[in-house]
Amino acid sequence: MKLAKMCIGSSVLGLLAVLLYGCQPVGTPAAPAEPVSLRIVVIPVIDTLPMYVADQEGLFAKHGIKVEFIPVSSAPERDQLIAAGQADGMVNEALSTAFFNKDQIQAQVVRYARTATSENALFTILAAAQSDIQTVDDLKGVEIGISQGTVIDYLTDRLLQAEGFNQDEIDTVAVPKIDDRMNYYEGNRLPGVSTDLPLTLDGMAYMQYGRYQENAVDMDLSADYRAIRWMQENVSGSPVIVEANSRNLYRWFSRFTIYTGLPGVVGWEWHQQQQRALNPPEWVTRRVTEIEQFYLGTDGGAASDFLERYNVQFIIVGQLERAAYPGVGLEKFPAFNGVLWREVYRDGDTAIYEVIK
Repeated sequence: MKLAKMCIGSSVLGLLAVLLYGCQPVGTPAAPAEPVSLRIVVIPVIDTLPMYVADQEGLFAKHGIKVEFIPVSSAPERDQLIAAGQADGMVNEALSTAFFNKDQIQAQVVRYARTATSENALFTILAAAQSDIQTVDDLKGVEIGISQGTVIDYLTDRLLQAEGFNQDEIDTVAVPKIDDRMNYYEGNRLPGVSTDLPLTLDGMAYMQYGRYQENAVDMDLSADYRAIRWMQENVSGSPVIVEANSRNLYRWFSRFTIYTGLPGVVGWEWHQQQQRALNPPEWVTRRVTEIEQFYLGTDGGAASDFLERYNVQFIIVGQLERAAYPGVGLEKFPAFNGVLWREVYRDGDTAIYEVIK
């Protein structure tokens, strides 16, 4: 049921000045040029769909443009990458673009991606189908997940105030990641987490009850909990481990290095680039890509070279790795068990392999 909606002017595609480097005055003969590379950071919203379609149809390549899409889960992550110069363009809305240009011009609006009409609003307040919310008044005092500091934050207040709400009747909670916001919307907590969890100072305890989704795969975090506990209790020294990684920040990736303190091949991409600002950022990105190739690849020799290059001693193959790197590449782990590595831990679909030196 549609509860409330309000139209704003438009969604916009904001691209930094690098997009304009290839532009020439009208009438100037076009000279052969090297392809222009553009990094466009995208969040999971429908406004980005035309760009993916254009890429698949070869429209960018036709005009000498090589596009790399950098997927992130939230507007703050997108804005961080733009502000740090790690991306050249983005889909954004007018309010955030104005904030970018408050002190100096950092972004130019080059195209409207989608325009609201009286029949087709861009923003709608939703209630979960299984909730008791049937009217707008039922939203009084109910927590509403928003992306803080964005047009969604602003419009939520304006929508409800237009329905006669006082400010103390509007209760919003910051949930920046879009998929997390949908989980919150479905049940006000992640699936499988009960309301009577024990109080504890143990920062890992939630994993015994929690669930997580990656690539539409639902994961029981208790499997990772038991495997991480096993490593804490049975692995000594500081051996390097390899596990799933991603260009998306603030997700479940790198969880074994985080909770064991053991070094990994690379941490969260953007954080590593920030902390090593004097080094070329592609050094970090290369490692993220190599991890993906390691899990997806089927060649044992290439896998062995990767392990030797980074002195890896333990390989994690859990629910997250299966969700992030599905396909035949995962079959090499049992296939080369006892040859390149040996299984030292198994709990259902979660395995840990020790590299044979």
